[in-house]
Amino acid sequence: MVTNMVLVEWVFTLPGFFRHMRRALGQNLTASTSLDIPTLQALAMWAAVLIVVISLIGDLAIVELDPRIRPGAAAPPG
Repeated sequence: MVTNMVLVEWVFTLPGFFRHMRRALGQNLTASTSLDIPTLQALAMWAAVLIVVISLIGDLAIVELDPRIRPGAAAPPG
């Protein structure tokens, strides 16, 4: 997923997560060289929220697809 984000941002020159991260870290030549702490905090929070949401979606998909872990399913013998 991260590789795709970098590829899309670089190929289509779209401002995205990594461009904002570089600017906030002061690595962009067109911006100021000081750290932008509130932007870094916001980017970290969004990354954490995305990870939690994607994990939740994956867990819900597994529960839906695997009959062994559904609520009320009978335990296997043995």
